[in-house]
Amino acid sequence: MTISSCTRPSKRWLKRKPEGVFGIDVNERSVDLAVVKPDKVRFAKIDVSEAKYTRYFKKRWNIQSKKSGKTEAELLAKYSGREKRRVSDILHKASRIINSNNRRGER
Repeated sequence: MTISSCTRPSKRWLKRKPEGVFGIDVNERSVDLAVVKPDKVRFAKIDVSEAKYTRYFKKRWNIQSKKSGKTEAELLAKYSGREKRRVSDILHKASRIINSNNRRGER
């Protein structure tokens, strides 16, 4: 498979007429969606501020100031893993909402 075959749109896609416009605006604290069709306009706002400001920041700060050595490393690894999974979950939920809005907007 060549690069040109990957980027070339299919004939079926070229025959389809667009029914509307789907816009996404990604900010630090939210993801804003807009679905614009000739007969209706829909907006949605998804709050993702939890992804940036998780509760683990204060825990990491306390560990770094009070512990040292192997204990600090183990605890930081534990909480960084939890934080990554939490952020991943928040962003996954936001992407599912975007996908469901997009599918509803197509109908």
